[in-house]
Amino acid sequence: MNLVYLDESGFSGNLPINYSWIKIGEEKCIEKINDHSIKVNSLCMLNYSEKDFCWATTQSTIDSDMFIGLFELAKPDFAIPTFIVLDNYSIHKSKKVKEKAKEWAKDNIFLFYLSPYSPELNLIEGKFKNLKHHHIRKRHFDNRDELESSVNQGIFKMCQNA
Repeated sequence: MNLVYLDESGFSGNLPINYSWIKIGEEKCIEKINDHSIKVNSLCMLNYSEKDFCWATTQSTIDSDMFIGLFELAKPDFAIPTFIVLDNYSIHKSKKVKEKAKEWAKDNIFLFYLSPYSPELNLIEGKFKNLKHHHIRKRHFDNRDELESSVNQGIFKMCQNA
């Protein structure tokens, strides 16, 4: 049996700040720009046995078509049964995905949905946390292109360090 973990994550123009310092006696102040239009989404797939990681980023919303498209591009080609571990996000259970899942089942690829509220069971969640807190150095972005480039570079670095 082969396990592949798949999930999406959003990145905003203001990523979490996990560490800072100030001089004694000064007030800590971190400027935050609340521009909600600076957002990038990433769809990632982790093949557990191969330790292979593939991804796609977009400046638009991830929908069923993008989900199916990435999976089709990176679909594992195994003779053994392969289970795609997913959370219960609505696109994972959309009509289009359910129809496609019937085709994938003929190729020995099956969708496995985790119990609700159990992100700790999806190994890719830890990868996203690591990416957001350690592999993307810059914390504030002025535009989506800059953010998307940084997310892609961060994922690439994370893959090299795996």
